[in-house]
Amino acid sequence: MKEQIENIKKTAIEEIAKAEDLQTLENARVKYLGKKGELTAVLRGMGGLSPEERPIIGGLVNEAKESVEKLIEEKEEKFKAEELNKKLEAEKIDITLPSTKMKRGSLHPVTRIIEDIEDLFLTSPIARINWASHMVILNNPLPLGVRCKVLVYETICRNGMVSCVISKD
Repeated sequence: MKEQIENIKKTAIEEIAKAEDLQTLENARVKYLGKKGELTAVLRGMGGLSPEERPIIGGLVNEAKESVEKLIEEKEEKFKAEELNKKLEAEKIDITLPSTKMKRGSLHPVTRIIEDIEDLFLTSPIARINWASHMVILNNPLPLGVRCKVLVYETICRNGMVSCVISKD
């Protein structure tokens, strides 16, 4: 019985040493330490031994189990560390690169309206703009036949209204 335990321990150590990945290591763990594993079978077969041999054989089986478990844990940690290093190597991030700027928020509704009015006057063929005096002059007569100047001040009053003055030409 002692030789059988030593042989099981020896083959388990060899198989764990040859393991190349976590799956092979897990298969070895199940083969030797699982419910239907070889060392578990030896423990179940101890019922047929004499009372004097049971503590000796039990101690040998427990010692073999502990050494196999320790080897499996060490090998598993090694595989996990290698896997983590590969993952970290693949996911390198260069923190010296500039970040992509995210647009936050939006323009105030009054500001949007001012910009829309400016765009309307800039693209209109019927208006000309005198930037020096901040005036927009309409080139076409209005429906009533009155020509007028529109003075646009880009100031916003306290109540949020846009100041705009229309005067006759």
